[in-house]
Amino acid sequence: LSIAGILAMNSKIVVFDEPFAGLDYPGLQQLLNEMLNLKQSGHTLIVTTHDLEKIIHHADRLVVMQDGKIVRDGIPDDIVGDVESFGVRQPCALRMRLEVPRWHN
Repeated sequence: LSIAGILAMNSKIVVFDEPFAGLDYPGLQQLLNEMLNLKQSGHTLIVTTHDLEKIIHHADRLVVMQDGKIVRDGIPDDIVGDVESFGVRQPCALRMRLEVPRWHN
């Protein structure tokens, strides 16, 4: 309903503040699909979150803040490896890739 209200105002920029907090899985899927539809239709989305897991693969840019200051800003693939040093948990897929031993001979 909040998204509909914002779109009714013809806003091209939509800000989401911790949008996934408290959502069950179906609600999370529905919201993420709506966010992706907004992005595909040309809207700019700004998402503040501590949970990169759900959004990192859809982000064009990642800004990490600490104590109210920008400490990293750029392409997500270039920055996501450093986020834990700023108190943000890396996405599970990245953590597993780094921690799973190689079984190649």
